[in-house]
Amino acid sequence: MHRHLGRRPVGQHALQPRSHAVGLSHAAWQQADAQPTPDSLAGRQAGADAQPRLQRDAHLLVGAHGLFRAYASLYLLQAALWAASAVLPPTPRLVLWGLALSLDLASWWWVARYTTTVRPHPEHLPERFGLFTIILLGEGIASVVHALDHGTELHGHAVAAALGGVALTFATWLGYFEVTRAHDERQVEGAAGGRNLRLWAYGHVPIYVGVFSLAAGTVAMGGEAAWAAPQILLYVAGIALIPLGLALLRRAARPAH
Repeated sequence: MHRHLGRRPVGQHALQPRSHAVGLSHAAWQQADAQPTPDSLAGRQAGADAQPRLQRDAHLLVGAHGLFRAYASLYLLQAALWAASAVLPPTPRLVLWGLALSLDLASWWWVARYTTTVRPHPEHLPERFGLFTIILLGEGIASVVHALDHGTELHGHAVAAALGGVALTFATWLGYFEVTRAHDERQVEGAAGGRNLRLWAYGHVPIYVGVFSLAAGTVAMGGEAAWAAPQILLYVAGIALIPLGLALLRRAARPAH
């Protein structure tokens, strides 16, 4: 009996150290498997970043589709008006031309709801408008030279009209490119930014019409021995319209609120 009591038991208690070691190894393996690695963290971050980007792309695609439809319907309607005017008498033809031009001027309001979704390129439009402005101002300088050579002989009033034309043309250049900085990049942020963009775009209309009117008035006044009312009206219209356009551009340059 004493030998039996003194024996080391073989059974469950004898296996406890080995079972304990196996349990610790399994727990350590599970903890190591649950520990995030740099690759897994990078994958999770990439997945988190991709979801909002996909949502933005889908939103942009829907907006671009709507913008395309709006412009396509507008241009088709204008083309139909121009085509129909070709077979009409002069008076109805001018009416259709005016209607088509009005649609073109209203196109920015027609597509305004897509401005914040499909934003215009910040450099493309200012560059194109600036280049066209340079061309018109060049025509204004050319009109000054043409005014001096327009009459059969050089008169004092022709010199006065030419000097006034060149001075106003250079003043327009300074006002556009230096004061208002209308050729700078334009970022569209929100609905207020879209309104400023439309104001900036349509602010060019009085400038362009004014430069045309000033150039035509300069040539007309240089070729007449005595200034008549129509020539003076053309000249004065240019003087009035150009500052109006520059004021609109300056207003559009203010921060959007």
